[in-house]
Amino acid sequence: MTKKRSPPPPPTPPASDIKEDELSTTFSSTGVFAAACPGCLLYVITLKTNPKCPTCNFSTVPSPLVTKKHRIDLNASL
Repeated sequence: MTKKRSPPPPPTPPASDIKEDELSTTFSSTGVFAAACPGCLLYVITLKTNPKCPTCNFSTVPSPLVTKKHRIDLNASL
C-alpha cells in the first residue's frame, strides 16, 4: 500500500515590499551591524553600542568602524 503525498503548498508572496537599499538604511540608522565573531566563528548582527556576540557573549566583536592598518610598501624608495 502506498501513501499519497499531499500537494505542495502554493508559493507565498514576499513578506513586504521593502527594497534592499531601504533595508540597509534602516539597519544603519538603528545602530546595528553584522560582524564575524572570533569566539564562535559565526556571523552575527549586533548593536554598535554593545558589540557582544548574542551566541557566545564574546565581548570584543570587531566594530565596522575599525579600519584596517595601512600596509607598508617595502619596495618604496625613500
